[in-house]
Amino acid sequence: MIILGNLRLSLVHLEKIIFTDEKIEIEEQALKKIERCYQLIKSKAKSEIPLYGINTGFGALAEQRINETDQKALQRNIIFSHAVGVGEPLKPHEARAMMLLRLNTLAQGYSGASPALVNMLLKLIKANVAPFVPQKGSVGASGDLAPLAHLGLLLLGVGQAFIDQKLVSAKEALGVSGLKPLDFGLRDGLALINGTQAMGAKGMMALSEIKALLNLADIAAASSLDAVGGHMAPFDPRIQKIKAHPGQIKTAENIRKLSLGRKVELLIKNPRTQDPYSLR
Repeated sequence: MIILGNLRLSLVHLEKIIFTDEKIEIEEQALKKIERCYQLIKSKAKSEIPLYGINTGFGALAEQRINETDQKALQRNIIFSHAVGVGEPLKPHEARAMMLLRLNTLAQGYSGASPALVNMLLKLIKANVAPFVPQKGSVGASGDLAPLAHLGLLLLGVGQAFIDQKLVSAKEALGVSGLKPLDFGLRDGLALINGTQAMGAKGMMALSEIKALLNLADIAAASSLDAVGGHMAPFDPRIQKIKAHPGQIKTAENIRKLSLGRKVELLIKNPRTQDPYSLR
């Protein structure tokens, strides 16, 4: 089980949760921290002190005061106003990774998100639900506002979502997860979309695919060497040490391990002095 809260979420953690359904929870201390932070938000929102995006508007409307009765509606409205992505959707595993990365951020207890929001994200991940997130719409350094807003639509029961990679309505996805549309808290909209987890998820999933491809490349290389009776000398660790390139050292090590126990040399009567460059 992987416990979120103070964990520095790594690619290995992400792969286990997304691809092998590793169980996750949020540590008790983190949950208490989230609650304390949200209660602080609730108390401050009633004061005359302007809190951006909580009791004020956004952007050009930052000086516009928002009445206490309208503050929750403000958080819902920022989801609807920013859910304007276009193009093909993220793959379900990419969208789940995005949701997981956002949950991991909120689980730190500094974002002012409501405990209900955090708990809902946790349950959706456990239920293998993924939001329908169009790929285009991020504003880069300012945040993945549009992609994360589409995650917000799922929490509100609006639009579409994926369950086990099958496209269904958001309401159906919530129902299967035993959830109802979320009553947004006083900072939930802003806490949800003010991040870069869509690009982070795409990048980490790309790294995961690269790792798999590198392993396949090493397997293909070792198999080719075995098939044609190629020399193992070019993969000698002493040669790699002279070059001192970490990737080359690791690849040579992999090929040596994959070639352990091979007996092809016994079958070759006239070995080549040197293999083709493509093998070396």
